[in-house]
Amino acid sequence: MKKLAILFLLCSFFSCSEKKEYAQIYGHIKNSKSTEFLLYGIGTKKTILLDKNGKFKDTFKIKSNGSFQIMFPKDMKMSSIYVLNGSDLRIEADINNYRESLKFEGNLADINNYFNEKVQLLTSKEVGFNKVWYREDRAGFNSKIKTLKSKLERLLQSYKNIKENNIQKQARANDVYIKRIETGYNDANTLSLKLKKGTVSPIFENYLIIKGGKTSLKDFKGKYVFIDVWATWCAPCKVQFPYLKEFEEKYKNKNIEFVSISVDKSEDFEKWKKMVTDLHLEGTQLYADNSFNSSFIKEYQITSIPRFILINPKGIIVDYDAPKPSNKVGLT
Repeated sequence: MKKLAILFLLCSFFSCSEKKEYAQIYGHIKNSKSTEFLLYGIGTKKTILLDKNGKFKDTFKIKSNGSFQIMFPKDMKMSSIYVLNGSDLRIEADINNYRESLKFEGNLADINNYFNEKVQLLTSKEVGFNKVWYREDRAGFNSKIKTLKSKLERLLQSYKNIKENNIQKQARANDVYIKRIETGYNDANTLSLKLKKGTVSPIFENYLIIKGGKTSLKDFKGKYVFIDVWATWCAPCKVQFPYLKEFEEKYKNKNIEFVSISVDKSEDFEKWKKMVTDLHLEGTQLYADNSFNSSFIKEYQITSIPRFILINPKGIIVDYDAPKPSNKVGLT
């Protein structure tokens, strides 16, 4: 009996030691089309299997700082998680209502639930930053910034089981985020006045059409023009493709032309043609004459993509920085 007791203690000891060297995640994902999901971060990339009921369990050793992304490819859902060696983290979610249903339990539950709730706050229509804030006067802009900052501070303080170093790190990250938004106000507000609704739109001329020939903005006069500025190397641009196709279908037979302008460099011209063909991209597919240095691109001050523009049948700007198709707000 004494030997068995010693053996039990030894096994228990080594089991605990082994557990501290690894992280364990497990849980239940409802209504997923995927049979697996990806977990990736610095030094780690894993495929984790879901059983037929959407349940999973995996143990792995972490070599990085604990910050990872999980992605369900077939469901087009992803989120961040924070796990360390020794973690025991349970994840629950329903793909049909992913962000709102995503919940964590275990020894790192609070920081993970904080991250998820923070994303919901930052993307909410009520208080989340929206580029249209830059179109307001300084007082209106400052009021929105103050509300957002206060919400972020209260959210971080509402979780009691986050380590102090992580609280400080998140507080600094929030400050940097707010500062970056504030720094962009002057230039963005000036642009919003220059390209405000009702202003005559800058034009492009003699852009190559993928199907042959050239065209200019004036050729679309008499129609609304919804412009998508993109490039083959731009991952966020590709995310918009299926939503843009939905838009095109929704407004089919309406008085509107969907125009996609590639700002790919000349060395990627053939790559652009191939991607348009392979992905069956619709609408009028154009190639800008000088990438980001094209006059039309510079006049709209486009430095990041995707960028969407809506112009009315008279060539007048409706929205110089229109909502992404994925926002599904419609064209007004």
